[in-house]
Amino acid sequence: MTGLRRRPILVTLGAVALLAGVGLLAAGWYLIGEAERTGRLVSAALSRAAGVAVSVERARIEGPSRLVLYNLHLPPGPRWAGDVRARELRLEGGLLPILFPRGRALEIVLVSTSVTLAEHAAPLEPPSAESLESLRRLVMRLIEWPAALSLRIEGGELREGDQVVTFDLTGERTPTGAIGVALRVSPPGGPPALSLRLAGGATNGQVSLRIDAQGEPARLGAFWPAALPALAQLTLQAEGRLKAGGQLELAGLARAGRATGGPPFVIEFASEYRAATARLEFSRLGLDWGDGLRLRGSGAVELGADGTRVALDLAGPAAGRPVTLALRYAAATGAVTARLDAEGIDLRRLFETAGLAPPPADVTARRLRLSLSGNILSGQERVAVDASFEDLGLRELGADTRVDGQLRGDATLRLGAAGLELGRLAPSTLKLTRAGGVVLALTMGSRGEAPWPLAVEAAAADLGRLPTPSSLPATLTGRAEVRGELDRGRFAGVLTAELPRVELRLTSPIVVTGVRATIPLAWGAPSPAPAGTVAADRLAAYGLALDRLRSSARFADGRLVLPDVRYVHYGGRGSGSIEAAVGTSPVPLRTRIEGEHIDLAALTQAYGLTVAHLTGRVHYLFVLEHSAAHGLIAVGQANSEEGGGEVGIEALEKLLNSAKVQGESTGLLRKTLETLRVFRYASLDAEVRVARGGGHVSLSLEGRKRLGVFPPPVKAINFSNVPLALLVRTFARKEAE
Repeated sequence: MTGLRRRPILVTLGAVALLAGVGLLAAGWYLIGEAERTGRLVSAALSRAAGVAVSVERARIEGPSRLVLYNLHLPPGPRWAGDVRARELRLEGGLLPILFPRGRALEIVLVSTSVTLAEHAAPLEPPSAESLESLRRLVMRLIEWPAALSLRIEGGELREGDQVVTFDLTGERTPTGAIGVALRVSPPGGPPALSLRLAGGATNGQVSLRIDAQGEPARLGAFWPAALPALAQLTLQAEGRLKAGGQLELAGLARAGRATGGPPFVIEFASEYRAATARLEFSRLGLDWGDGLRLRGSGAVELGADGTRVALDLAGPAAGRPVTLALRYAAATGAVTARLDAEGIDLRRLFETAGLAPPPADVTARRLRLSLSGNILSGQERVAVDASFEDLGLRELGADTRVDGQLRGDATLRLGAAGLELGRLAPSTLKLTRAGGVVLALTMGSRGEAPWPLAVEAAAADLGRLPTPSSLPATLTGRAEVRGELDRGRFAGVLTAELPRVELRLTSPIVVTGVRATIPLAWGAPSPAPAGTVAADRLAAYGLALDRLRSSARFADGRLVLPDVRYVHYGGRGSGSIEAAVGTSPVPLRTRIEGEHIDLAALTQAYGLTVAHLTGRVHYLFVLEHSAAHGLIAVGQANSEEGGGEVGIEALEKLLNSAKVQGESTGLLRKTLETLRVFRYASLDAEVRVARGGGHVSLSLEGRKRLGVFPPPVKAINFSNVPLALLVRTFARKEAE
């Protein structure tokens, strides 16, 4: 009976069987003894007959058809770890069913029964051939006994520590030889949390058995093994045969629903246990989880003197993709090895199939090969992982971001309140490759004996191999390095990088050269107090250039923020902010810049316009946003500063001669401009709008009064919604520089 504490329901059935046997032995004792024999003498006789210590306070025959034993007690002993008590054991039917059983009926009723489990469980031992053979013979004798027998327990209590559940049990042996047992276990005041029905018979020396069980294990509290997951629902249907020589066959179907929800887990099995070799073989083993996981295979469990050994080999589809799994475990040493080979990994679909919340990233891989080995003995489990994957990617980043890789890790795990927890991580490496070259090399491990934080070092020697998201396409050159600490879900560290050239491929390329960065990083943690710095020699976009850029910088939860950008260009200066996101942000890039004292003569020369004469200074405001839904959207405006400026008439004539620009119908404007060499303006106002369909420019020039008093020859010149592409073609240099 060792190890029964780990099986409280079996404890209940075993205790009941023992008490039923005590009842029959007591009847026999009365048959050969005197009615007035004391309870002490009955106790001694029953203890010798049952092989365990049994005490009976007193015994009495009540009328011709009832024998009652009072205050039965089975205390803990070398073969019995629990404590069983019953206030009364009644044998209804008297002694005649025992003396002359054929055609008669005997009923055993236990009143106020309690079973208390031992505080410390004994080690589990496999059923021996002798014990199974004794059980078979006992059941055979019971089946062959010609009398009808019934057993009833109502309101029994099963205790472990301060927790209590109640149980009701009924059993019968019909005149035809069929036996049946029904057990119901309930929390106090609640409906049954477990219902079990056993039915059996005998044929040719074999005991046939049918098991039907259903329940809600999560309501059983401490009576459900802590090592098993909490289950909201559990059903079991199985049929078996107990043969001579300690051989047991059992086949059936079990269905379990987790307390946390999700699809049920289904196990279909056909097994055979041979006690002589202490080996349990699964000739058929099927594991189903929802509609997406269907594994089939075989297994074996060896329950030898040197400990339990488990071997499982399974294969089948997981989320529609083939998976093979091999598992080996030796309990004596705690050694475990596992090999997994899976194709077409789709993490989001796997989580959906398992009824879990969606993962934070939509990870896919063409193939995964994983080898796991370690030791899971005595609460300090050590596991080594060697995994390789092909075409690993994040769907949010696009198809061009896929990489291959290899992971090697060595960790010690321990059992905590929430399940397995990290005990310590030895130096482990992750290497990502693409097109035969290393994209990223990462090393992480515990700093000391404590599991957290983990020291993290990552290096990308060639950023040109680094995949970039499709929402923010970029080409990088240079190198980068990250050093920091990972504390569970929080990361803090520092990024250092040197990038000779960065190119963002939007509506028009944005090129940044000479980038140098030292940026504090934070993920799932507060932003670091000291900000980093970013510097660049030049940023060129849409024909314009910003020089000597400087800004403080922060990177937190996937977003890079440059809040105080400073730069110079075209004789003036500017400031602004830049935000860039990594991952699934709907707006991966947002920029706002302002400039003042911009020299138009220097700007047109640098831009490459063929304007012969353009002077003046302007200030501007420019806002740019790139989103996955709308692409690039930019809005800007420029206004002249005090004093105005001049513009060569040939530039305006080029616009007037364009078929896409409507001139003044009377021709008066053209004739007036032809008499001038230079148009002097008092104010200049321009607006630029860029969207996915292209860009447009609106320009308004107000003429300057002559001598500050007389009206100008041309009061104003206005152009509305001129295509930006037209301006570039109209004013671009004929020869590339």
